Amino acid sequence: MTGLPGCGRVGDPIPPGQSLLSAPARPTLKGRDGTLVLSWNTPVKKVSGELTDQVFGYQIERLELPPGEKACEKCPSSPPRFQATKNTFWSDAAVKPGYTYRYRVSAIDHREREGLPSPWTEATWAAPPTPPEVALGWSRNVVRVRIGKLPASPFTQLGFAVYDLNGRLLQNIPAAVSESLIAGFKDSAPIRLVLRWEEETGEGWVLESMPLNLTVTPKDVEAPDPPSAIAAFSEVEGIMLHWIRAPGEDAASFLIERAQEGAPFAELARPDGAAFQYLDKNVEVGTSYQYRVSSIDRAGNASFPSSVARVRALGRK
Repeated sequence: MTGLPGCGRVGDPIPPGQSLLSAPARPTLKGRDGTLVLSWNTPVKKVSGELTDQVFGYQIERLELPPGEKACEKCPSSPPRFQATKNTFWSDAAVKPGYTYRYRVSAIDHREREGLPSPWTEATWAAPPTPPEVALGWSRNVVRVRIGKLPASPFTQLGFAVYDLNGRLLQNIPAAVSESLIAGFKDSAPIRLVLRWEEETGEGWVLESMPLNLTVTPKDVEAPDPPSAIAAFSEVEGIMLHWIRAPGEDAASFLIERAQEGAPFAELARPDGAAFQYLDKNVEVGTSYQYRVSSIDRAGNASFPSSVARVRALGRK
């Protein structure tokens, strides 16, 4: 092999165009909050096929066409250029109803050279769609979403995308569904959701409604787990009861019940959620007692009772 004079590279010469970054795939478009959001993938190869991670930014070409005007592929016009450094998305807020917008993206390498452009993608801007009416309900750690009658639309109605306040997608609800359940909630604190109605245009891009910010305050009706173990011991002062809270349960208090042989259980005490033992001083020497403990959560739900601990009061020796 011979070296290229002065370049320090050993091997066959690589044509200059082959060292450029390859083209991103066709960018996708979504209409959100009155803007067109353009997103694309990061090229991982050069034109030569060599793998690379030397992508330092992107160049976006944008072409605006008034209503009724078609794009001229052979026209020598130069579309405006916008830099979107390091991001793989860009929002175009300067869109007008009825106008068509065309975009393509090129990656910029570490030498600030522009790679091959992606295929053009285009969208004719339209007003955000009108979503159907929505009501939220709550049932056993599940948010119930009820959807009203669908409004008329010239586009294909896809349904609701449901997000949390951090923008994390929780669930997609298809347009054909009138009721859907979203699981994974447990706290009794208010749950705030953001719903966006989505429709697909004839050009194949998705247009979202303005966000619907909805809140539901759940009522916790799920019973906690009972204590996992219970033991009772006769001591000088009375009968000492010990228990172990169920793993993962945050009890607000405990319900201690006591019974004598052949009698029903009755409430004895309600220590707070930090307790793990209780001394029953009101006992009679020689009498046998039974004890059981239930967990009570912060919403007031009580668990099933624990297993029963039996002990005889021996008193002072």
